[in-house]
Amino acid sequence: MKILSLWVKVIITFILAVVLGFNVWGGQAWAIGEFSNTCTDITVSSGTDMASLGKAILSANCEKMNGSYQQTTLELNPYLENNREGILSWKQENLGRQALINCYDLTVSDQGVLQGMCFNLSKKMSSDVETSINLNEHIANIDGSLKYE
Repeated sequence: MKILSLWVKVIITFILAVVLGFNVWGGQAWAIGEFSNTCTDITVSSGTDMASLGKAILSANCEKMNGSYQQTTLELNPYLENNREGILSWKQENLGRQALINCYDLTVSDQGVLQGMCFNLSKKMSSDVETSINLNEHIANIDGSLKYE
């Protein structure tokens, strides 16, 4: 019985090593965030037409696995929110909070940090809050496309 248990452990360890090996050889196949390491010309913009008004769009030229680059975009509103006190945070679940429609002057650094001003919705007549969030925490470059993870 001990020999069988030992073999099961060896097989599981081998399978885990193979899976992790494919991740290393596969480049960005299982990337977790850190899009700014393989993307250039990173910008964020707000829509100007009625269909995209209030939406924050992240744009970048991102490296594909073959070494070429492609232009890609990702709407940030489904993933970020103003926590009602003017602080940007990652959405945990759909709580009906405003996304980024009540934030303005949004910019993104080459290091992937989104910053801007957001309304403090928790108090009347309060001042706006300067806020930032590191997009590298959840935004990845998957073969030249920006994806939320």
